[in-house]
Amino acid sequence: MSGIEDEREKILEVIRRGSPFSIPEVSLVRVNNFVSEYLHWASRIHLVSRRDPPSSLATQIVESIHMLDFAENLLPAREGEPCRVADVGTGYGFPGLVWSLLREELAMTLIERKDKCVSFLEMMIPRLGVGGVVVVKANAGRADIPQRFDLVTTKAAGRLSEVLPIAASLIRGSGLYVTIKEVAWEWEMEAVDPGEMTLISTRDLPGKTGVLLAFGKGGQAGPQ
Repeated sequence: MSGIEDEREKILEVIRRGSPFSIPEVSLVRVNNFVSEYLHWASRIHLVSRRDPPSSLATQIVESIHMLDFAENLLPAREGEPCRVADVGTGYGFPGLVWSLLREELAMTLIERKDKCVSFLEMMIPRLGVGGVVVVKANAGRADIPQRFDLVTTKAAGRLSEVLPIAASLIRGSGLYVTIKEVAWEWEMEAVDPGEMTLISTRDLPGKTGVLLAFGKGGQAGPQ
């Protein structure tokens, strides 16, 4: 077994053990292809931490899966119309592209302002064979994005005081904004406009390595 194949197997095992839900075999095949592609490109492009790319990739994927599980447990059940999701500042596809590997039914929009990230995503999406994914090159804080979404998410995309107004402008009335923060995150709320969005739920990641946060527009329930 080559070095990359060994790394891929180790990452897949971390994903299997770290996922909060059972991943169907068909989805595991897509995740396997994703890991293989990202390991291949990690030596050429700064996709994840240069210090330990395999470990960093595994962490990014597992955290993305936990974000998906957190969001799905908060969103109301839908019939017919697909859930419209925007991943703002997606970078190289975390968490949005990972979500699309696991939930093909999502109507996913990946919003990213950096040319190199956009080019990479546009190359990778057909290689991975995922449908329903659109890449939009834009700075969501400055661009006029007319579409509105049921769910907006970010991962490492800025402080809450900066991102919440952007999320609020993109969310439909009953939609949610889901993000991930370090364990000590409460200080960020001091600069948040209390009328912008309401914190409705939090969840610690396993091992308390981070915290998942969900916000809704005013009038929704308080933290759970």
